[in-house]
Amino acid sequence: RISYIIRNKLLPYSKNNEEKLLNLNINVKKDKIIKEKNIKNEITKFEISLVATVEYNLNGARKFQISEAGDYLVSSQYSQTLNNEKKLIKTLSEVLAESMIEELIQKLNDL
Repeated sequence: RISYIIRNKLLPYSKNNEEKLLNLNINVKKDKIIKEKNIKNEITKFEISLVATVEYNLNGARKFQISEAGDYLVSSQYSQTLNNEKKLIKTLSEVLAESMIEELIQKLNDL
């Protein structure tokens, strides 16, 4: 799911009729950890962090890392908890893709 969101954000920047100048290899890792528990030792909040390692090839291999993190509340209904998690993952993926695009543009303009 995360990879598809990032890919869809990057697609408008690619052009099919031009020669390939830049090859991207993106590895995304998702970590989900418990952030808070209540007095009854029940989980009340989770934290999700996404770390993307981007390798690009333009006259030599280069790479950089971008990370985003956020948390969501555990609801009384499991389905609502899953919806909270999906919304957070979508938001974090979109922010990660935008950061990735900005970083690539900045690094390529420096060359």
